[in-house]
Amino acid sequence: KLIFELDSKVREEHSEVLENILGYLSHEAPGSLYAYLSQKGWAEQINPQMVVLNNQTLITLNVELSKKGAKNRAEVVEAILGYLRKVEREGISPDAWEHLRDRAVELHEANLEDSETAAYS
Repeated sequence: KLIFELDSKVREEHSEVLENILGYLSHEAPGSLYAYLSQKGWAEQINPQMVVLNNQTLITLNVELSKKGAKNRAEVVEAILGYLRKVEREGISPDAWEHLRDRAVELHEANLEDSETAAYS
């Protein structure tokens, strides 16, 4: 598990974007952190979460390691940090933006369906 502290102002202003990015990290889409780690045979699953405690925002990355990942724990941590540094430097790849756009559309449509269902109840 890796934990990062995030400025609460950033969370307040960009919470929807952050949630989409966290979803992307654990998605199987090409270029995602999960895709990279699973291709190396290091990770079975990634569960990112954003937690707010006493005005402090924490981002946690829970990575379920494979046996190979457990044997190479230091390399896995360095790969995760390297991936995050790359995203910070270069931004998110076009494939990732496509995934995030599709996810936003899905969430929007689901919210519309929920609203319509509630209206008819």
